[in-house]
Amino acid sequence: MNSLPLTGLNARHPLGFLAACGLLRCLNDTGSEGALDCNTMGIGRVGLGWRDVGGEEIAVIRSEFQLDTPVILKCVTEVANRQRHSKAWNWSRKIDERSKYVKSAQSAVGQLLGKESTRCDADMFAALASDLVFEKDALRRTAFDLTSGNQGLLKSLRQTVSQFGKNAERDLDEALNGPWRYRADDHSLGWDPRTQRLHALRGTAPEGDKSNRSVRAAVLLGSLALPLFPCFAVGRALRTTGFHD
Repeated sequence: MNSLPLTGLNARHPLGFLAACGLLRCLNDTGSEGALDCNTMGIGRVGLGWRDVGGEEIAVIRSEFQLDTPVILKCVTEVANRQRHSKAWNWSRKIDERSKYVKSAQSAVGQLLGKESTRCDADMFAALASDLVFEKDALRRTAFDLTSGNQGLLKSLRQTVSQFGKNAERDLDEALNGPWRYRADDHSLGWDPRTQRLHALRGTAPEGDKSNRSVRAAVLLGSLALPLFPCFAVGRALRTTGFHD
């Protein structure tokens, strides 16, 4: 069994943990008709574990075959591009109207049942909301949706994946192996505590710092992990796997 430690992905950091989960999904992706199947690229089935390194819980991915960065990059790029054009990320700018959600989700499920696609799209819809929980046709959103105002989670996810190809190899290496240098101007979607603006509690005036800074590939991988945390209805409330009050 071959193992590859990824020193940039720390389980004690929310985005580090989420990105590791997203990488696991990418490397175990079974592809779809006409698309890349990562399991045919010589890496086999991939597992995820954690290793204590100097008090940090570092992600370790394991496979029966040799793992290397070019193969990982190819898998992540293929899955990300497919997700960018998916129904689950393109039915709206944000998670809003139940009627739009139901129409698009039903289409994705229909394609799955007709074996026209894999379950990736249907799983992503289940991670965003539940059509059982709404108020005046407005959906309750996944607990991972921390956007507000004009941001919109789906719009932000599409922007992140569209920017990824510009420096994909560099960005992925930063995310997986560290150190995280926060060179991207994307929004971290509230998943990275280090990028939270504390406004009046900051040590410097916030007016001079308008740019968003993030680890782009980590945010991308984190977004691809969402199907591992589906939403479900409990009475009239929406719950997200992994969260509790």
